[in-house]
Amino acid sequence: MAKRYEEEFKKQIVSLYNNGKSLAEISREYKIAKSTVKVWIERYNKTESFNINDNRTEEKKEIIALRKRLKELEMEYVNKMIFYLNTDTKSSQLSSTLKYKSLPTLT
Repeated sequence: MAKRYEEEFKKQIVSLYNNGKSLAEISREYKIAKSTVKVWIERYNKTESFNINDNRTEEKKEIIALRKRLKELEMEYVNKMIFYLNTDTKSSQLSSTLKYKSLPTLT
C-alpha cells in the first residue's frame, strides 16, 4: 500500500525546494522518492493544491468525462444487444439484418 503524507508535510517539502534545497537532498533526507517530491512541487507551485483534479486543464477534464460517458453508452449498447439476442422472435430479425444465418441464444 502506498504511503500517505499529510498536506502540511507536503507543503513543508515544497517550501524547502522553493527556498533552494535540491530535489536530491530532500529525497535523501526525508526518504521520499524524487518522482513523488517532483509531482508535489509541480502541482503545488501550479495551483497551490496537491489534488490532481485541481491540476487538470479543462480540456483534460472534458476528455475524462467523455471517456466515462462512452463507456456508459457501450455498456448500455451491450446490455440491449444481449436482451435483443435473447428474445427468440427478434433473434431471427437481427440475423437477417446482420446477414447471419443464425445467432446463438445466450443463456
